[in-house]
Amino acid sequence: MYKRIFCFALAAAMLFVFGCAGQLDSAPDGEDEALGEKNVEINLLQNVTLPQSISYEDYDARRAVEEANELDEGFLAAVNEFAVKLSTAAIPQLDGNVCLSPMSVYFALAMAAVGADGDTESELLALLGESDVSILKEQCARLFRVLFTDNEYGRLSLSNSMWVDGSFPVKSDYASELAESFYAECFTADLSTKQAMDAMSRWVEERTNGKLTPEFEASAERVMSLINALYFKDQWVNRFVADRTAPAVFHAKAGDEECDFMNATNMGNYIIGDGYTAVKLSLVNRGSMTFILPNEGVEASSLAGVAVDVANNAAGESAYAEIILSIPKFNISTDEDIKAMLNSLGINAAFDPELADFSKATTGDMFISEVKHGACISVDENGVEAAAYTELGFCGAGMAHETVELIFDRPFLFVLSAGENMPLFTGLVANPAE
Repeated sequence: MYKRIFCFALAAAMLFVFGCAGQLDSAPDGEDEALGEKNVEINLLQNVTLPQSISYEDYDARRAVEEANELDEGFLAAVNEFAVKLSTAAIPQLDGNVCLSPMSVYFALAMAAVGADGDTESELLALLGESDVSILKEQCARLFRVLFTDNEYGRLSLSNSMWVDGSFPVKSDYASELAESFYAECFTADLSTKQAMDAMSRWVEERTNGKLTPEFEASAERVMSLINALYFKDQWVNRFVADRTAPAVFHAKAGDEECDFMNATNMGNYIIGDGYTAVKLSLVNRGSMTFILPNEGVEASSLAGVAVDVANNAAGESAYAEIILSIPKFNISTDEDIKAMLNSLGINAAFDPELADFSKATTGDMFISEVKHGACISVDENGVEAAAYTELGFCGAGMAHETVELIFDRPFLFVLSAGENMPLFTGLVANPAE
């Protein structure tokens, strides 16, 4: 049986674990003078030691790490449910290409939850799918160590940091908890200055391997920022042959665009579900990327809620066939304030100056004034590279042989996953030519 299926893609997104500590200069030599500002000190108060890198061939060492950091099934289910909720809330609201890292947002919110109390804590824990902060801390620490990858084939790195205004009282126990459970560095600076914001931006840039350089706005009201950064790079198990890449037409909503399409033909499994067809491509370090094609007449964004389940083999039925695959190369990014989306998911008190309770983190008063999230992903013949950051800004106060042709030549979703059932990035490619 020969089918031609014009594909809407969903690619499963991976989490990144990486970090490095050190003193950050407030600005390059001469920059402060050119701005007419005095030099601002950026002080590293708390350093962290990251897990040890393990060679790809050292299977025993990798197994030992996994056995020492067994993850609770309920926690993994909560992480996946959060990815579903965030993708469903965000992707339909954003125009054009969309790239998100639910894992990055999860870790940032988890750090905030550790310092929260009362209704603020309850709302954050409810969205994160945990009932107890101590369990959340322990499971996040284990997940950090399990995901950390830095070998000859790829890297999966996650970094966390806390930036505190020098005049604002943050409890030392809170900083210690973030260091222990999230491997978070702690910096102090005058957060009302552009130089401090530039230092935060450079921190993100370094920990995303230069893929992201966000702009943070200095404010006299800013008292603290919590930042997560993710970086991922891996190779396809079966690489696309570059000589087979050829231009073809992608049918974007705004009109047709010519793009370079990667092409391959292999025997393998694909997934058939309600309103879509999907295929999962394996990566060397046990991750995968799932591409989901909506049926004719089905809106790409309408599948955002099922994407993670498809990537986790929890939706649709598997079939075996000769797969003629054609996927456009793409390099897309998103940079948004997602505070309103989190508000729609039940986070209210943390954003309200009158209701926010972060008394486990500080003796002062503060609330979350912004949630900046940026992510990017690029796909080519060799593999996948992706990066993300999330910044919480606080202010005071079957075997039958058939042939299936999957042509991803119209808007598609993607989910990048690490290991089994750990979605790191989700998104939508509306136009790979942009």
